[in-house]
Amino acid sequence: MYKDLYKEKFDNIDREEQNVNNGLETIKAASKQIEELRVVINKQRETVDELLKGIKEKAAVIKEDTDKAKKKEEEVTRDATEIEANKVKVEHEKQIAEEKLNESKPILEEALEALGKIQAKELDEISKYPPDKLNYSIKCCFDCVAMLLSYPVKSIEIAEVEVKKGRKEIFYKDSYDLTSKSILKNSNRLLQMMKEFAAEDKRDKLTDESVELVEA
Repeated sequence: MYKDLYKEKFDNIDREEQNVNNGLETIKAASKQIEELRVVINKQRETVDELLKGIKEKAAVIKEDTDKAKKKEEEVTRDATEIEANKVKVEHEKQIAEEKLNESKPILEEALEALGKIQAKELDEISKYPPDKLNYSIKCCFDCVAMLLSYPVKSIEIAEVEVKKGRKEIFYKDSYDLTSKSILKNSNRLLQMMKEFAAEDKRDKLTDESVELVEA
């Protein structure tokens, strides 16, 4: 009787032990699966992190390119505005230049006509006058001719000059003695140079500096 009882208890304990061992095996297998899943999850996390990093880098590049494009667009808009403003300015200046040209055409034609009538003997007559007897306006006229023909003239110097006989005023000193007197000695050459300068291709090359000197 006791033997059967012990045997029954032993069998029960053996079954429980077997159940515990089976449970432990199940837990061990589950732990292994969990660890494998953890490895897979970590790899997937690394992949996701790399993807996120790539996305952030691409987003940064896109933002940089967008900023560059925006800056370029602003520059283009600014340049376009400046170009348009310059265009308006140029058109205005062109209009003024055309108006001045139209105003000066009759004067130019009159000057060319007058130049065509000048004779070398008339220049010879002028050269015979003593400098102190020659009209101041004539001296100034030949100063202008000298400047346009690239001859040297005196630096601008203010002095009391006789603009008309018996009438003195504060004005510029002329360069007649320096240049005009000598170039008048060869009247034919001077007349030829004046006519060559009056040719359209030559007078169109007249610089602003020369014009300012003549106007002064």
